[in-house]
Amino acid sequence: MKRILFASVFLFFTANPVHAEDKQNGKASSTISMPAILKAVDAGNAKGQAALAEIYASGIGVPKDEQKAAFWYEKAAEQGIDEAQYNLGILYSEGVGVPRDFEKATFWWQKAADQNFAPAQYNLGVSYHQGRGVPKDDKQAALWYQKAAEQNFAPAQLSFGKFFYFGVAVPQNYEKALFWYQKAADQGYAEAQFVLGVSYSNNQKLLDYKKSIFWYEKAAAQDVVKAQYNLAALYEKGVAVPQDYEKAASWFQKGADQNFAPSQLALGKLYYFGKAVPQNYEKAVFWFQKAADQGDADGQFALGSIYASSQTGLLDYKKAVFWFEKAAEQGIVGAQYNLANLYDQGVAGSQNSEKAAFWYEKAAEQGFADAQYNLGVHYGKGEGVPQNIEKATFWWQKAAEKGNVDAQQALQKLNK
Repeated sequence: MKRILFASVFLFFTANPVHAEDKQNGKASSTISMPAILKAVDAGNAKGQAALAEIYASGIGVPKDEQKAAFWYEKAAEQGIDEAQYNLGILYSEGVGVPRDFEKATFWWQKAADQNFAPAQYNLGVSYHQGRGVPKDDKQAALWYQKAAEQNFAPAQLSFGKFFYFGVAVPQNYEKALFWYQKAADQGYAEAQFVLGVSYSNNQKLLDYKKSIFWYEKAAAQDVVKAQYNLAALYEKGVAVPQDYEKAASWFQKGADQNFAPSQLALGKLYYFGKAVPQNYEKAVFWFQKAADQGDADGQFALGSIYASSQTGLLDYKKAVFWFEKAAEQGIVGAQYNLANLYDQGVAGSQNSEKAAFWYEKAAEQGFADAQYNLGVHYGKGEGVPQNIEKATFWWQKAAEKGNVDAQQALQKLNK
């Protein structure tokens, strides 16, 4: 089955503070004329100061000036305008118009949070969870997430739900996790929709593929690339839906177009095998290359495999060695073994027994039986390594235990 990106994309530790433009309860946009705003500012009016700050921050009607925005946000913040306090915290957290200072960011978010301003409560929760600007304290994080979540702020609902899912600062409780995920997802919050899909796919206690697909589709429609990938994988395998390579290809394509390496790799494989699309090795190479260029080890291995195969019409051993080496360095056992073989045979240039033995050993240490046998041969003959019958026997024994016939025969010869 296609590898579905469950755990890796479900880590709540990537939560980030929301920005001014992300606030669900809206950002005040002044319809008051500039002269009226300036008059209010001259009178020391806090709302006028906040409105002027927003004008400078957005650059609407005036040249954008982040320093002036920070100046007027601070003036309004000092007079207790919660949104100005929140926005000033954003500027400090990002170092925009002011030097970056997480302590000052959390200071102002605290001010706004104390006034029950939900986005600031959420950002304060993130700060406590990450230990930025304040000592790390997940209990405080949970407290502020809850305050914002109870105000129907979707990012906080998602984060609070994840605390329940993983049992962070609260007892683990999947029902409560789903409750808060659902709250956020029902508001159209794409990340929460994706997380619900993951929960229903990944957790045996919650397993419900129909619900998983429902939420993946919601998130995928909002261009959540990992939802598109997981949805495609389910269609490709036919899990809870009729197997449909065309739908799989469509969703893989959407992810690939967003430069998501696993989708590019999967789409390349469809072109390689001719599933739902005409078989086309050049297009397979195109998408494998896209993934490989991002450092995706599986993409690098796939690219090396194409160049190492005489069946594709793209045989190029030098390129095969190049990409196998990239993947091998990332621990892909098949790439390590294939690279060793190419060095052993010398098909890409000079034969190199030392490099062959080196990569056989890397693969052997990961339990790859053929590599264990070949490494034993190198030790037995002293090719690329000092001759050592004990080590040869050791690796043949490892391979033989996995059913490798050549290793079993090598051991029999030793025992005669």
